[in-house]
Amino acid sequence: MAKPSKFDSSLQHMDDELSKAKHQNNFQTWLFSQIYPYLKGNILELGSGLGSVSSLLIKKYKRGTIYLSDSDEDYVNDLKIKFNKFRNVKIAKINATKKNDFKVIPKKIDTIFAVNVLEHIKNDQLVINNVYDSLNDGGRFIVLVPAHPYLYNKIDKAVGHYRRYTKQRICKLAKKSGFNINKIFYFNAVSILGWFLSGKIFNQSSVNESNLSLLNKLIPTIAKIEKIFNKKIGISIIAILDKKSE
Repeated sequence: MAKPSKFDSSLQHMDDELSKAKHQNNFQTWLFSQIYPYLKGNILELGSGLGSVSSLLIKKYKRGTIYLSDSDEDYVNDLKIKFNKFRNVKIAKINATKKNDFKVIPKKIDTIFAVNVLEHIKNDQLVINNVYDSLNDGGRFIVLVPAHPYLYNKIDKAVGHYRRYTKQRICKLAKKSGFNINKIFYFNAVSILGWFLSGKIFNQSSVNESNLSLLNKLIPTIAKIEKIFNKKIGISIIAILDKKSE
Protein backbone atom coordinates (compact mmCIF):
# COMPACT_ATOMS: atom_id res chain seq x y z
CA MET A 1 0.00 0.00 0.00
CA ALA A 2 1.24 3.46 -0.79
CA LYS A 3 2.42 5.04 2.46
CA PRO A 4 3.20 8.65 3.38
CA SER A 5 6.58 9.76 4.73
CA LYS A 6 7.41 8.88 8.30
CA PHE A 7 7.09 12.54 9.22
CA ASP A 8 3.54 12.73 7.93
CA SER A 9 0.85 12.59 10.62
CA SER A 10 -1.23 10.23 8.46
CA LEU A 11 1.37 7.47 8.87
CA GLN A 12 0.29 6.59 12.38
CA HIS A 13 -3.37 6.69 11.38
CA MET A 14 -2.68 4.23 8.57
CA ASP A 15 -0.79 1.84 10.83
CA ASP A 16 -3.55 2.06 13.42
CA GLU A 17 -6.27 1.34 10.86
CA LEU A 18 -4.33 -1.61 9.43
CA SER A 19 -3.87 -3.00 12.93
CA LYS A 20 -7.59 -2.70 13.61
CA ALA A 21 -8.39 -4.43 10.32
CA LYS A 22 -6.01 -7.26 11.19
CA HIS A 23 -8.26 -8.24 14.11
CA GLN A 24 -11.52 -8.10 12.13
CA ASN A 25 -11.43 -11.79 11.23
CA ASN A 26 -15.10 -12.14 10.33
CA PHE A 27 -15.07 -8.98 8.24
CA GLN A 28 -11.90 -9.94 6.38
CA THR A 29 -13.33 -13.39 5.64
CA TRP A 30 -16.53 -11.81 4.31
CA LEU A 31 -14.55 -9.38 2.16
CA PHE A 32 -12.34 -12.16 0.79
CA SER A 33 -15.40 -14.22 -0.11
CA GLN A 34 -16.38 -11.45 -2.54
CA ILE A 35 -13.01 -11.68 -4.31
CA TYR A 36 -12.19 -15.38 -4.18
CA PRO A 37 -14.51 -16.61 -6.98
CA TYR A 38 -12.71 -14.40 -9.51
CA LEU A 39 -9.12 -15.47 -8.73
CA LYS A 40 -7.25 -17.53 -11.31
CA GLY A 41 -3.73 -18.71 -12.09
CA ASN A 42 -0.68 -17.04 -10.54
CA ILE A 43 -1.65 -14.13 -8.30
CA LEU A 44 -0.08 -10.85 -7.22
CA GLU A 45 -1.53 -8.88 -4.31
CA LEU A 46 -0.63 -5.19 -4.33
CA GLY A 47 -0.52 -3.38 -1.00
CA SER A 48 -0.51 -6.49 1.19
CA GLY A 49 0.18 -4.36 4.28
CA LEU A 50 0.05 -6.45 7.45
CA GLY A 51 -1.23 -9.48 5.54
CA SER A 52 -4.85 -9.59 6.72
CA VAL A 53 -6.22 -10.62 3.33
CA SER A 54 -2.98 -12.38 2.38
CA SER A 55 -3.40 -14.98 5.13
CA LEU A 56 -6.86 -15.90 3.84
CA LEU A 57 -5.54 -16.08 0.28
CA ILE A 58 -2.71 -18.43 1.29
CA LYS A 59 -5.03 -20.62 3.34
CA LYS A 60 -7.66 -21.08 0.65
CA TYR A 61 -6.03 -20.61 -2.76
CA LYS A 62 -4.00 -23.59 -4.03
CA ARG A 63 -4.11 -23.16 -7.82
CA GLY A 64 -0.90 -21.21 -8.45
CA THR A 65 1.97 -19.15 -7.10
CA ILE A 66 1.05 -16.25 -4.80
CA TYR A 67 3.10 -13.06 -4.81
CA LEU A 68 2.56 -10.65 -1.90
CA SER A 69 3.88 -7.12 -2.14
CA ASP A 70 4.01 -3.69 -0.60
CA SER A 71 5.81 -0.42 -1.29
CA ASP A 72 6.86 -0.06 2.34
CA GLU A 73 10.04 -1.87 3.45
CA ASP A 74 8.75 -2.49 6.99
CA TYR A 75 5.61 -4.17 5.72
CA VAL A 76 7.63 -6.26 3.25
CA ASN A 77 9.90 -7.49 6.03
CA ASP A 78 6.89 -8.31 8.19
CA LEU A 79 5.31 -10.27 5.32
CA LYS A 80 8.52 -12.26 4.90
CA ILE A 81 8.56 -13.19 8.58
CA LYS A 82 4.95 -14.34 8.43
CA PHE A 83 4.73 -16.07 5.06
CA ASN A 84 8.17 -17.10 3.74
CA LYS A 85 7.58 -20.61 5.12
CA PHE A 86 4.96 -21.30 2.44
CA ARG A 87 6.55 -22.82 -0.67
CA ASN A 88 4.03 -21.30 -3.11
CA VAL A 89 4.37 -17.77 -1.66
CA LYS A 90 6.87 -15.12 -2.77
CA ILE A 91 7.33 -11.65 -1.25
CA ALA A 92 8.36 -8.57 -3.23
CA LYS A 93 8.75 -4.83 -2.71
CA ILE A 94 6.60 -3.15 -5.36
CA ASN A 95 5.60 0.47 -5.72
CA ALA A 96 2.63 0.17 -8.08
CA THR A 97 3.36 3.58 -9.65
CA LYS A 98 6.77 2.32 -10.88
CA LYS A 99 6.50 0.04 -13.89
CA ASN A 100 9.99 -1.38 -13.39
CA ASP A 101 9.09 -2.60 -9.90
CA PHE A 102 6.78 -5.19 -11.45
CA LYS A 103 9.82 -6.75 -13.14
CA VAL A 104 10.81 -8.39 -9.84
CA ILE A 105 8.07 -10.90 -10.64
CA PRO A 106 9.79 -13.48 -12.89
CA LYS A 107 6.77 -14.05 -15.12
CA LYS A 108 3.57 -12.29 -16.06
CA ILE A 109 0.63 -12.75 -13.72
CA ASP A 110 -2.89 -14.09 -14.30
CA THR A 111 -4.60 -12.13 -11.50
CA ILE A 112 -3.59 -8.95 -9.71
CA PHE A 113 -5.75 -7.66 -6.89
CA ALA A 114 -5.62 -4.56 -4.72
CA VAL A 115 -7.81 -4.02 -1.65
CA ASN A 116 -7.99 -0.38 -0.49
CA VAL A 117 -4.89 0.68 -2.41
CA LEU A 118 -5.82 2.96 -5.33
CA GLU A 119 -7.31 5.66 -3.11
CA HIS A 120 -3.87 6.14 -1.48
CA ILE A 121 -2.19 6.89 -4.82
CA LYS A 122 -2.41 10.31 -6.47
CA ASN A 123 -1.99 9.00 -10.02
CA ASP A 124 -4.35 6.04 -9.99
CA GLN A 125 -4.44 5.86 -13.79
CA LEU A 126 -0.70 5.14 -13.83
CA VAL A 127 -1.18 2.21 -11.46
CA ILE A 128 -3.95 0.71 -13.58
CA ASN A 129 -1.79 1.10 -16.70
CA ASN A 130 1.09 -0.71 -14.96
CA VAL A 131 -1.22 -3.49 -13.82
CA TYR A 132 -2.55 -3.95 -17.35
CA ASP A 133 0.97 -4.23 -18.76
CA SER A 134 1.98 -6.76 -16.07
CA LEU A 135 -0.88 -9.18 -16.73
CA ASN A 136 -0.96 -12.09 -19.15
CA ASP A 137 -3.37 -11.74 -22.07
CA GLY A 138 -6.78 -12.62 -20.64
CA GLY A 139 -5.52 -11.74 -17.15
CA ARG A 140 -7.62 -10.07 -14.49
CA PHE A 141 -7.42 -7.09 -12.15
CA ILE A 142 -9.63 -7.18 -9.05
CA VAL A 143 -9.85 -3.90 -7.20
CA LEU A 144 -11.71 -2.77 -4.09
CA VAL A 145 -11.94 0.96 -3.38
CA PRO A 146 -13.99 3.23 -1.10
CA ALA A 147 -17.22 4.40 -2.72
CA HIS A 148 -19.20 7.65 -2.85
CA PRO A 149 -17.28 10.96 -2.91
CA TYR A 150 -19.96 12.55 -0.71
CA LEU A 151 -18.80 10.31 2.16
CA TYR A 152 -15.24 11.72 2.05
CA ASN A 153 -14.43 13.04 5.53
CA LYS A 154 -11.76 13.48 8.20
CA ILE A 155 -11.23 9.73 8.48
CA ASP A 156 -10.40 9.46 4.78
CA LYS A 157 -8.00 12.38 5.05
CA ALA A 158 -6.34 10.99 8.18
CA VAL A 159 -5.53 7.63 6.56
CA GLY A 160 -4.19 9.21 3.38
CA HIS A 161 -7.09 8.83 0.96
CA TYR A 162 -6.92 11.14 -2.05
CA ARG A 163 -10.49 10.31 -3.04
CA ARG A 164 -13.51 8.04 -2.87
CA TYR A 165 -14.80 6.54 -6.11
CA THR A 166 -17.88 6.23 -8.26
CA LYS A 167 -18.53 3.28 -10.54
CA GLN A 168 -18.26 5.67 -13.46
CA ARG A 169 -14.73 6.76 -12.48
CA ILE A 170 -13.54 3.16 -12.10
CA CYS A 171 -14.99 2.21 -15.48
CA LYS A 172 -13.41 5.24 -17.16
CA LEU A 173 -9.98 4.51 -15.69
CA ALA A 174 -10.21 0.82 -16.57
CA LYS A 175 -11.30 1.36 -20.16
CA LYS A 176 -8.59 3.98 -20.71
CA SER A 177 -6.00 1.33 -19.78
CA GLY A 178 -7.62 -1.24 -22.09
CA PHE A 179 -9.58 -3.35 -19.61
CA ASN A 180 -13.01 -4.82 -20.22
CA ILE A 181 -15.47 -4.49 -17.33
CA ASN A 182 -16.40 -8.02 -16.27
CA LYS A 183 -18.37 -7.04 -13.16
CA ILE A 184 -18.64 -4.03 -10.88
CA PHE A 185 -20.69 -3.98 -7.69
CA TYR A 186 -21.01 -2.46 -4.24
CA PHE A 187 -19.96 -4.11 -0.98
CA ASN A 188 -20.86 -3.50 2.69
CA ALA A 189 -23.95 -1.30 2.78
CA VAL A 190 -24.28 -1.45 6.57
CA SER A 191 -21.11 0.58 7.21
CA ILE A 192 -22.28 3.65 5.28
CA LEU A 193 -24.24 5.10 8.18
CA GLY A 194 -21.42 4.61 10.71
CA TRP A 195 -18.84 6.18 8.38
CA PHE A 196 -21.11 9.15 7.71
CA LEU A 197 -21.89 9.73 11.39
CA SER A 198 -18.30 9.30 12.58
CA GLY A 199 -16.59 11.44 9.96
CA LYS A 200 -19.26 13.92 8.87
CA ILE A 201 -21.49 14.48 11.91
CA PHE A 202 -19.14 13.84 14.84
CA ASN A 203 -16.05 15.06 12.92
CA GLN A 204 -13.90 12.15 14.09
CA SER A 205 -10.60 11.30 12.40
CA SER A 206 -10.61 7.56 13.14
CA VAL A 207 -13.05 4.70 13.38
CA ASN A 208 -14.05 3.74 16.92
CA GLU A 209 -12.43 0.39 17.75
CA SER A 210 -15.38 -0.81 19.84
CA ASN A 211 -17.71 -0.16 16.90
CA LEU A 212 -15.42 -2.17 14.63
CA SER A 213 -15.39 -5.00 17.14
CA LEU A 214 -19.19 -5.02 17.28
CA LEU A 215 -19.38 -4.96 13.48
CA ASN A 216 -17.00 -7.90 13.30
CA LYS A 217 -19.14 -9.94 15.69
CA LEU A 218 -22.29 -9.17 13.71
CA ILE A 219 -20.84 -10.02 10.28
CA PRO A 220 -22.58 -13.44 9.95
CA THR A 221 -25.95 -11.70 10.39
CA ILE A 222 -24.98 -8.63 8.36
CA ALA A 223 -23.84 -10.79 5.44
CA LYS A 224 -27.32 -12.33 5.29
CA ILE A 225 -29.03 -8.92 5.49
CA GLU A 226 -26.75 -7.61 2.71
CA LYS A 227 -28.33 -10.05 0.27
CA ILE A 228 -31.44 -7.85 0.36
CA PHE A 229 -29.44 -5.01 -1.22
CA ASN A 230 -28.19 -7.34 -3.98
CA LYS A 231 -24.85 -5.48 -4.14
CA LYS A 232 -26.57 -2.31 -5.37
CA ILE A 233 -25.41 -0.19 -2.44
CA GLY A 234 -22.29 -0.25 -0.29
CA ILE A 235 -19.43 1.70 1.23
CA SER A 236 -16.97 0.06 -1.17
CA ILE A 237 -16.85 -0.77 -4.87
CA ILE A 238 -15.44 -4.05 -6.17
CA ALA A 239 -14.52 -4.18 -9.84
CA ILE A 240 -13.52 -7.26 -11.85
CA LEU A 241 -11.52 -6.04 -14.85
CA ASP A 242 -10.34 -8.34 -17.64
CA LYS A 243 -7.43 -7.80 -19.99
CA LYS A 244 -8.30 -8.50 -23.59
CA SER A 245 -6.93 -11.72 -25.09
CA GLU A 246 -4.78 -11.18 -28.16
